[in-house]
Amino acid sequence: FVTVGVQHIKFWRLPLHSDTMIVRRGIVGNKGRMQTLTCAAFLPSGDGVSLLATGTEDGSIYIWRGRQLHLNIAKAHSGPVFDLVVSTHKAHVLISAGKDDTLHLWEVATSGADVTCASAKRMHLPGKLPTRPAGLGGIRSLGVRETSVGWASVLVGTGQSALLEVELDLRDMRH
Repeated sequence: FVTVGVQHIKFWRLPLHSDTMIVRRGIVGNKGRMQTLTCAAFLPSGDGVSLLATGTEDGSIYIWRGRQLHLNIAKAHSGPVFDLVVSTHKAHVLISAGKDDTLHLWEVATSGADVTCASAKRMHLPGKLPTRPAGLGGIRSLGVRETSVGWASVLVGTGQSALLEVELDLRDMRH
């Protein structure tokens, strides 16, 4: 498992036949900078190496391969990223949410050791909700479930304590 927080990311594991946890710090290298990490979601990679997405306080999304920062999606949001979830039906679809009241869908692909992430869809929620105030206080949490083939229902918790349900069409996503 992983823990994230103020200026850190730690990768934990419990070796077989041991009662002692082993912890290792994440390695940022030159792909980004260590900053406060606000959320995390594991992504399937298909090659046995763990992929992890983390949201940052500056609105970027970091993709980690093992414990090494592999990809930096700089300024994915215009404020902190508060939550990340992976589609349960299309495992290559990552959904991010942030203080900017925006849901963003990303297509994550792996090929050998390479990982790519492309923006697929962006949805600013107050613009979709004519009866809501201009801001939602940020999107604080997400829950996703597939409602039918190619469609996802996303539950959105906001900073103003509202709970919204948004239907997303995933049929035009690549994989």
